[in-house]
Amino acid sequence: MFEPENPFEESLVRAMSEPGHLDPFYRDFLEAHLHVGLQGPAPPLENGALRSGTGVNILGVEVGGKTYLAVFSSLTRLRAFLDEDTETLRLACRDLLAMAPGAELMLNPGSEHGKEFTAAEIAALLDGSLPKRRRSFWRSLFS
Repeated sequence: MFEPENPFEESLVRAMSEPGHLDPFYRDFLEAHLHVGLQGPAPPLENGALRSGTGVNILGVEVGGKTYLAVFSSLTRLRAFLDEDTETLRLACRDLLAMAPGAELMLNPGSEHGKEFTAAEIAALLDGSLPKRRRSFWRSLFS
């Protein structure tokens, strides 16, 4: 059973059952803090944030022969999917997207509430054109 742990997860659950909540969901996504697993040690942080120019190796997940960056809406979702020993990092979504231009994301892989974000969908979201195109982009991985 998926019990939302934060406002972003509440928005995700709502968007999956209420098409009218898609625009708020996308806004919430851009404002969310996401959790990622890392390949290797976590980089040093300055005041809780990555130092400018610091690179990180985010774990990926393969789904249907395609590789995505695995991102999670909470530490609980991440820990349900990744090994306990995996180093983790919490990043603002906008910072993550800036660090990985052109990447495709899989939100909450292995969870009943997840979503694929294609590179085109993310670009449209960032440039403001997504609301006009969202019906062709919104695909729930687990519906």
